[in-house]
Amino acid sequence: MITSEKRKISIFVMNVIIFCFLFFNNVAPHTIFSKIFLFVFIIYSLLFIFFNKKIYINYYFILYIIFIAFILIINYFGLFVNSLVVNESIKTLLLNVLFLFGIYNYLKTYENLSSISTIYITSFLFSLIMIMFVNRNSLFTARLAHAWGENAVSYYFLGQPVSMSSNLIGFQCDVSLLLSLYKLYVKKEKKYLIYIIFFIFGLSLTGSRKAFIIFGIFIIFSIFYFSKNKELIMKIIKLFILFGIVYFAIMKIPYFYNMIGKRLQSLINYFSLSIVDEESVSMRNNLRMYALKMFYRKPFFGYGLGYFNLKYSNVVENTFLELLVGTGIYGTILYYLYTIPTFFYYIKYRKNSLILKILCIIMISILITEFGSSIYFERSYIMFVPVFIYTIMYEKKKNNNLLLISDKSKYESGVI
Repeated sequence: MITSEKRKISIFVMNVIIFCFLFFNNVAPHTIFSKIFLFVFIIYSLLFIFFNKKIYINYYFILYIIFIAFILIINYFGLFVNSLVVNESIKTLLLNVLFLFGIYNYLKTYENLSSISTIYITSFLFSLIMIMFVNRNSLFTARLAHAWGENAVSYYFLGQPVSMSSNLIGFQCDVSLLLSLYKLYVKKEKKYLIYIIFFIFGLSLTGSRKAFIIFGIFIIFSIFYFSKNKELIMKIIKLFILFGIVYFAIMKIPYFYNMIGKRLQSLINYFSLSIVDEESVSMRNNLRMYALKMFYRKPFFGYGLGYFNLKYSNVVENTFLELLVGTGIYGTILYYLYTIPTFFYYIKYRKNSLILKILCIIMISILITEFGSSIYFERSYIMFVPVFIYTIMYEKKKNNNLLLISDKSKYESGVI
């Protein structure tokens, strides 16, 4: 077992590694820098588990391993079109499960959710500053670090080409903003108010439709939760006024209209079946049509993960369709099966935990994002799954302890 002094050192080292990984994964994803710290984190986590002689696992990891085993078996029997592409995807999935396993065991061992949320906010704050600095020449003339398509490059970081997603940056702004709001509400530290303003500024630079939709969801949650003593009608009025101001600013101020207004208008036209003249929406719609046609031809086992990208030089931009094309109905069900027990436990233990409700909103936002992005392999998104499940299990443990104390008190007082 680890002594108290060694425990403190271990926590400090782990926090530094997590910070470095998050920073480089934000600033230079899929480069040698993020890969180095990913391997360092995985190795350190496994060593810690070995020396601590404790290992924590739950239904999510069991289902994830079954999902990988399913792909391996189908690939072994030659039911996928290109086994080499599938093998590369399997390597990514194995790295991801080790990464997620490390995150979960870190939380279960140290029970320090507050620390990891602070690390997330701080690492992204520095990441956003760095991304803005690198893109300073185009900061107000184009979407922040935007690159879309095969072999697209956003910028170069220490000589390494980096392909960024403005949608991912926008999502991280949303999450960091919501966690900062939680810190401001709980800890009353004024610095988080500055963080919130900065993250909103960063969000506006991304021009991400998905991120603005998620931001709207967060605003609705915040108004209804953080204004406890207000009447419901007043909350609704404030909400409509706020969205009216934001919509007016986006559509009438030239900078915001060019950055996000045109894209929102195209999205509205798409859902209202009007003419869509925005390339991004049209391209994504075409990719989804191709994916559906492929799925109808092989609905049960699919073509293998990564095959769609190999054929069309792009992902489907929809996680559900990406998985249906890659692994069929059976694989997609296996992948999402964890959501059933997770949200069942959430409903059961959510009552007295604000952070659990916030994490649930983040998880729902990720599921919404999956309709417009292929993110099942993106660690910046999936890392919230073990965090969410850990928090649910923590609340379950706390609830069971309270029941034991209550039963003991009743027994000692002669009630039972």
